[in-house]
Amino acid sequence: MAITIPNSIVAGTKIEAAPVNANFAETANAVDKRGDTLTGNLNANAGITVDGVDVSTIPNLAGIFNPLFAQIIIGSADTNGIRLDLESGTLAVREGDDSAYGPLITGLLTTSGNHVPASNDGGALGTSSLGWSDLFLATGAVVNFANGDVTISHSTNTLTFGGATSGYIFTDGPMNTATTISVGAATPAATGAGITFPASQSASSDANTLDDYEEGTFTATLRGSTTDPTTPVTTTGYYTKIGRQVSLVIAFQNINTTGAAGNVSVTGMPFAPANVQPVGSASCQAFTTGTSIRNLACTIITGSTTLSFYGTVNNGSLVDLAHSAGAARFLFASITYFV
Repeated sequence: MAITIPNSIVAGTKIEAAPVNANFAETANAVDKRGDTLTGNLNANAGITVDGVDVSTIPNLAGIFNPLFAQIIIGSADTNGIRLDLESGTLAVREGDDSAYGPLITGLLTTSGNHVPASNDGGALGTSSLGWSDLFLATGAVVNFANGDVTISHSTNTLTFGGATSGYIFTDGPMNTATTISVGAATPAATGAGITFPASQSASSDANTLDDYEEGTFTATLRGSTTDPTTPVTTTGYYTKIGRQVSLVIAFQNINTTGAAGNVSVTGMPFAPANVQPVGSASCQAFTTGTSIRNLACTIITGSTTLSFYGTVNNGSLVDLAHSAGAARFLFASITYFV
């Protein structure tokens, strides 16, 4: 390629003379001269002549092809190549030492169209040694992998993963969240930090999958197998459910059981045990236990939500705990079982 400038100039000055005549070695890169703007492709290996003199070896030769905006610098000391920039400094194209990475554009680049690679999977943003600092996306933006195979969609304060029917795998280090995350159809809790499970368990058949966690209270009611207390006696019980395992505690403190008769039971347990009848611990004051009782325990019959009480005696037989109606009675129980 050769660029011929008919008027004599001094290196580093503006070109404000007659129209520039430029001939590119490649006919496909012919220069179009419109007004004061020079357009076309420049090659770092091409020569430039001014009045028949080859000036391509002169460092820092600057020619202002558009007196208001554009300039071209050839052989700049800091780039060792060709650089085309705006006089405002918002655009620069550099080759030479950085030719392995293609042209380098600095400043603000504005476009109204799409930027696409020459072929599918044919380009990258940055390299292993030169990465972009930040990525800014608008509200509602979507990151789309493999034409919808996996998507990450944005809405106000929310990122939604889509696709990936086989699930999502996050590896190479721990994950951390400052708030809560949810599984299934649950809505993440608005306070604290942790995992939110659905209100109704979405049971998994996988033995190694935690599919439920719940903490709550329930109303426990003291009953008698013959008659209940004249005034209903209730207390608040507390439970925690982790997967299939339920643990609960109840405490009746300083209660009045007047009118109650028969064996003691407590109704209102939050879950019924499955498969195996559980056994828990209990203690009481001012109930009928028998003189030879050694230990007091509680149990829930499989499929039931009623807690009953019994003690063991010296010969190993079981004795039901019975009411001894009156004031200042105490009864405590805790039990863990599977549902």
